[in-house]
Amino acid sequence: MRNPDRSKSLPAPVLSLGFEGNVRDASGRGNHGTVHGSPVYAPGYDGGQALYITNAHGRTAQNYVLFENLKGIDLRTDSYTVLFWYRTLCGGNLEWARADFASTAGTGIDMGRVRLGGIVFSNQNTADPAAPGMSAAQLTQAAFFAAGVTGLDGAHRDLDGVADPQDSRWHQVAVVYQRDGALRVYVDGVPVKTVDIAPFEGQSLGVNSLGLGADVLGQYGLGNAYIDDFQIYPGVLSQTAIRANYHLGRLKALVAEAERRQTQVGPEYTPAAKNAMTKAIQTAQAKLANAAAAEDADLILAYDALKAAFDAFLLSPVPRLSMLLLGDMHIGSAGDARAKALERVLQDVTGLGLDGMVNVGDFANNATAGATDAAYQVLEDLLTKYGLTSLQMLACFGNHEINYENEKENYLVSTARYWANLQRHIGENKQFGRGVGVLDDKWYEAGKHYCYGMTLKGRYHFLVLNTDYLPQTGSSKNVPDESGNALDPIRHGVHFDDETFEWIDKMMTQYSADGLPIFIINHFPFIDSVPLSYFDPVIVKDNSIGGQDARIRAALAKYDNVVYFCGHLHAALGMSGPVQVISAGGGSFTELNLPSLKSSARGYRNIPASWIMFVYDREIVLRARDFAAGEWLTQYDAVIPLKGAAPEPPGGWR
Repeated sequence: MRNPDRSKSLPAPVLSLGFEGNVRDASGRGNHGTVHGSPVYAPGYDGGQALYITNAHGRTAQNYVLFENLKGIDLRTDSYTVLFWYRTLCGGNLEWARADFASTAGTGIDMGRVRLGGIVFSNQNTADPAAPGMSAAQLTQAAFFAAGVTGLDGAHRDLDGVADPQDSRWHQVAVVYQRDGALRVYVDGVPVKTVDIAPFEGQSLGVNSLGLGADVLGQYGLGNAYIDDFQIYPGVLSQTAIRANYHLGRLKALVAEAERRQTQVGPEYTPAAKNAMTKAIQTAQAKLANAAAAEDADLILAYDALKAAFDAFLLSPVPRLSMLLLGDMHIGSAGDARAKALERVLQDVTGLGLDGMVNVGDFANNATAGATDAAYQVLEDLLTKYGLTSLQMLACFGNHEINYENEKENYLVSTARYWANLQRHIGENKQFGRGVGVLDDKWYEAGKHYCYGMTLKGRYHFLVLNTDYLPQTGSSKNVPDESGNALDPIRHGVHFDDETFEWIDKMMTQYSADGLPIFIINHFPFIDSVPLSYFDPVIVKDNSIGGQDARIRAALAKYDNVVYFCGHLHAALGMSGPVQVISAGGGSFTELNLPSLKSSARGYRNIPASWIMFVYDREIVLRARDFAAGEWLTQYDAVIPLKGAAPEPPGGWR
């Protein structure tokens, strides 16, 4: 028996927007929108177009759409369901909030109390916290996606903390307003939040108009997001109906992604692999052509088949070099949560034949000798357990590994143990990574310099840059002003003396001779290169590479095909992909801020997840993976073209 609640049996929508170059209503009700400002029509989730809305946070929105005096429904009194596809960038904000700007989960959507974020859709005046009506908003950090209803007496029924729609991927979102029951939010067909709104039954709330990307008065514009297939249905759609719509939509989305990616892959993909991918796409398209008669189970099977073919296609070329990219693990001891996360990673990649691992610092949880030893022991036990002893690990140290806390926890203590442990991975008689990486040179002086260069597989060059020593006389953690900088001048950021810059230039000149990529490993991002990488002259507040930013940029940017790996920000997939760092003196290089294994409130929140890097002759491909789920996250994949290769296609890889 066919499910009577399939999407083909849904009630007719009263507002239906495909955003194919306009905001005209396709429902037949004539509920066409009026554009304010200049929102952009951009690639949508299914290969068509979507509406991209961006606004600086503040009371006056610059870009939004208004649907006035809706016909076929009364938003003030009726029950209804809002169903749409949604993708945020930077969590829906132009820049991720600093900690002191963060919204707190549970504060609802009183826009006067938040510092960043904006309205997704609304029929009320959101500047007045007592104004009746309904709104959905994208807030920051712990609040994330929120929805709520305000009654005639100013009472709120809000829900927030819906995290999935802030991870930079497309999601189906459904917001159900059942006036005699509950307000419910579904993400990808799954109910995630609910709140009782029955006390407002019978009240006339807000107006019968809808603001999309702002409220009905053009206030608190949506910061940074795409909206596609926006529909309002009269009445309450069931979870079955919502899931049916989702299964159809996600298959359409995967077909569009696979088609786009197939046209953009590099020359390492063979005609046979492309032909096999084409056949898999055609099979899925045939299922979509008959979607009205398909069961949910059929769509799920079609999706799974195409996903398996897509993953196999993307893995089909043999890379020149393959590297696991990890950051900010903060391992304290065997058995702690971060050690378990690392085990899930290494267990998952067993069998992929990886060559090495990049570790961008804060590997150990603090600067004690014991923590440093424990972190390396955890890694080496796991490499042995899973038969990965040939994996070449390249590690720098992070700020937590060198901060001055006391006389037993500081740069001089931890770097000595770091260098001693590192010898098992880079030294002349190393036990791990044998036959993969060869130490070319080191800039080492106990208590002062800890940089080194390695070449992997005889051709790919890595330069690991660690800060030089500046005297630490105490902890500046609790002295967050200029006077604290003298206590621990290398707590955040790096400092290189003139001799270190000379060594860096010598190594870069040597490594650039063959034209192959040069990979740089350091803990800290360049200033304003990615969200949160701001500079502060108070070192304990600084979130960047520090005061030598311009000089280090110049040292790296004059060479071709430089890729700079960093961490520090506890980012996640979806916070940013590869970015270009430009030097004022000319030239640029690619920076990649790596996801954290410890925690992240930003982007894809499943831990552990990161990229695996595959290097080919003409491009570098970054494949994103959820190691706990054993799933390739193709929406976060990216490509870094190498100089001399064909340029990246218009629209990019994502």
